[in-house]
Amino acid sequence: MLVFYWVNASGSESKARSGVIDNVSIHSYTCNSPYNVKVNDYLHNEADLSWSTFAGSTQYEVRILSEDVDPDEATAEQIVFNKTVTSKSVKATDLVPFTTHYAYVRALCSADDASEWSNPAVFKTLLAPFPEGHVYSFEEVEEIYYPKFVDVATTNASSQN
Repeated sequence: MLVFYWVNASGSESKARSGVIDNVSIHSYTCNSPYNVKVNDYLHNEADLSWSTFAGSTQYEVRILSEDVDPDEATAEQIVFNKTVTSKSVKATDLVPFTTHYAYVRALCSADDASEWSNPAVFKTLLAPFPEGHVYSFEEVEEIYYPKFVDVATTNASSQN
């Protein structure tokens, strides 16, 4: 028997309100998703990831995306890193500098049984270091790496005239 209780906005339970619940599905998962996905350390082009799992997992697929899309629907251009590992951690390499990344992990319990993807760990890689021997002008560095700032004092003074 399955019983539903309505919880009002005040938090009190009520059996008086009527309602309909439709299209209920109960799934039994044999391969549980990893959880607590963490980015422990990162640089401009790499990141150390770790996660926790339930018993039964022997391999894990790690997928890092450059955009916030479903990992199963990501295009080749959106997949920055994809690797199968047997440990609960990985060093992801060849990441894009100064970019927000979305890291997902799923358990591979057998050849035909994979879990759902984990919730993403979101992180932004650092700026790439300047290449050795290259000298940047102030204007070039400002255009590449620094946002444009508005001089508030000048803007306020000109708007009052």
